[in-house]
Amino acid sequence: MDSNPAYRLAYEVFLDRLLNFVGAYVFKLLGNGPGSHIDGLVFSGGIGEKSVELRRDVAGYLQWVGCRLDDERNQAGVTEVHKNGIAEVTNDDSKFKLYVCQTVRAPRPRGAWQLIETFGAGRGGSDCHHGVGSNE
Repeated sequence: MDSNPAYRLAYEVFLDRLLNFVGAYVFKLLGNGPGSHIDGLVFSGGIGEKSVELRRDVAGYLQWVGCRLDDERNQAGVTEVHKNGIAEVTNDDSKFKLYVCQTVRAPRPRGAWQLIETFGAGRGGSDCHHGVGSNE
């Protein structure tokens, strides 16, 4: 992780929001009475696939549900994902499993914005082609 305080703050805010989301779902899924369980949590996309630190930090917060991160597997996560498409990064005895899954994104068609503008994106009140905060 970069030592720049702004980067650290951005990471901490991102982690906090992610944990709010994950925590709410874990609570809902495990709070449904006897027999409730979660098979695991899958990390994907750019940061999920590549951030060893993010997976380590999330696993630390999930220890209360039996999550046990395997540091070696976590470090090798990206390499294993590229070999197999998916990799487990928790210990064999972990009750809550964490996986890293490769995300394959379809390329955006060339000229997509021109098509959107031509065929009327924004009809119905949404002007998605304008910049965030735009007054246009």
